[in-house]
Parts: sequence; C-alpha cells; structure tokens
Amino acid sequence: MVKPGLPYLDIISEARTICPNHPLAVYQVSGEYAMIVAGANAGVYELKTMAFESMECFLRAGGLSLSFRGSASVLEPEWYAVTTLCTVR
Repeated sequence: MVKPGLPYLDIISEARTICPNHPLAVYQVSGEYAMIVAGANAGVYELKTMAFESMECFLRAGGLSLSFRGSASVLEPEWYAVTTLCTVR
C-alpha cells in the first residue's frame, strides 16, 4: 500500500514495474482530499471532476486498489453523469 498516494505516483509506477504480479493499493489520505475540496470551494474546479481525476492518476500510475476519502460521494449515482474514468491499458 502506498499512502499518501498523490505525492508518490512515481513510486507507485516503479512498484508496478518491479512487481507486476503483486497487488498494489493506493490510499488517498484526508489531507489530499481536503486540498481537492478546498480548491473546489474556491471555485478553481468542480469537485466531482477533480475527484475522478485523482482516481485516474492512481490508476494510470499502476494502482489496482484505491481507497480515498471521497469514496462515499463517488458512489452516488449523480456523479457518474459528470465524467467517466479513463480506460487503463
């Protein structure tokens, strides 16, 4: 597990390269999510869009299991109309 996730995207990617057959979990700590919420509250971006973008970052870096503070919000059906996650190749 890599915790916190966003500052260590390079470590996640390197761990995925070194151990491609092992599970790799990424955890977004409350401070990371608080930064996203603060930016949305300041009108810099939309909360839903940035929450999905942070999840995409974890997936693109190589994380297979994601745990983050906004998970309850993301599970709400109205969030899915905003954006969709990228296809991980």
